[in-house]
Order: sequence, then C-alpha cells, then structure tokens
Amino acid sequence: MKFIERKNINYIEPEIEQLLIGNWTSDFYLQVLYADPYAKDTNDASIVLKVGYKDVEFLLMADASTDLEDLLVDSYDTLKVQILKAGHHGSNTSTSSKFLKAVKPEVTILSYGKDNSYGHKHNEVLTNLKSAGSKVYSTAQDGTIVITTNGKTYCCC
Repeated sequence: MKFIERKNINYIEPEIEQLLIGNWTSDFYLQVLYADPYAKDTNDASIVLKVGYKDVEFLLMADASTDLEDLLVDSYDTLKVQILKAGHHGSNTSTSSKFLKAVKPEVTILSYGKDNSYGHKHNEVLTNLKSAGSKVYSTAQDGTIVITTNGKTYCCC
C-alpha cells in the first residue's frame, strides 16, 4: 500500500459479489466471492475469486482456511467449478471434505515449493481430493501449471 500511495496508483478495494470484469451475459467474468480487508487472520483476508469463460469455471482460493470455506458453502447456492486452485498451498487448514463436496472440482491445483518447511502438501488434503475424484496437479511436482480453455473444454499442461 505504501508503494501504491507513493506512486499514486489507482486501485479498488474489491467487495463481496462484485464483478470485476464482465457481466452475466458476457463470455468471460471475474467475480469476487470473498474479501475482508479487516480480517484478524491474514489468511482469511484472502480474496477469493471465481473466474469463468463460457462453460469453464475456476475457483481461486488464495490462503483461505476451512472457516472461510464453510462461510462460502453457506453463502452461495453453487460453488461448483471444473478447476480449483486450492487454498493455503495444500495445508490441512483448507480444502475440507465439506468444501470439496460443494465445489466438485475435476482438477485441483496445489501451489507449494518442494521440500518446504511447512510440510505442504498435507496427506489429509490429498485424501480429501482423492475422495472427491479430483485430479491433482502440484507446482512442486509438475512445475508451472498452465490451463487452456476454449470455453467448452480445457487442457492442463
């Protein structure tokens, strides 16, 4: 924020349910599902985004915890997406079974470094993802993960 203020850069503070890009009739949209600049826990200050292009949707969870996942499940009629960028680097503080039942991801991306000091990815998360039937990619094993879509199908490479 100091840099932004020093450089006089315009910015917005996103609000829950705000469409940042697109609208419900456009092919592409970017919607804020959660934002809380006053959260006591920095992980739960994470901005949660839902991104869609035609029929393919992504849920980007940042460092959201299971408490925040529960709030999302209780707040939205549907969270179902094809691609989930799991919260908190594969930590067992996120990606609960309850959340995965609501999201039903076909693919889940875990972003963490190999041999990290936190022990990510946690086996509990992998068990939850396996039970949910989601294919898992991780940056530690797969490197950079690119997903391409034409709006009907998608490819993970």
